[in-house]
Amino acid sequence: MRQHECGSYVTCATVYRWLSRADLTTTKVKTRKRKTDLAALQKDVDQCPEARLKDGAQRQSNTH
Repeated sequence: MRQHECGSYVTCATVYRWLSRADLTTTKVKTRKRKTDLAALQKDVDQCPEARLKDGAQRQSNTH
């Protein structure tokens, strides 16, 4: 492992993964697995636009 001048580390495994890739452009993850169902959250925000997200999360946890 080598330390970069900014203080971060890059492992040898990371370097080898980079070398095996054909294209080194950054990869953008479109959706990640979330604890909250995004469709249900959008529905809750549409129904109660003035409510806090914390309140919406409590409403969702009470319905499951």
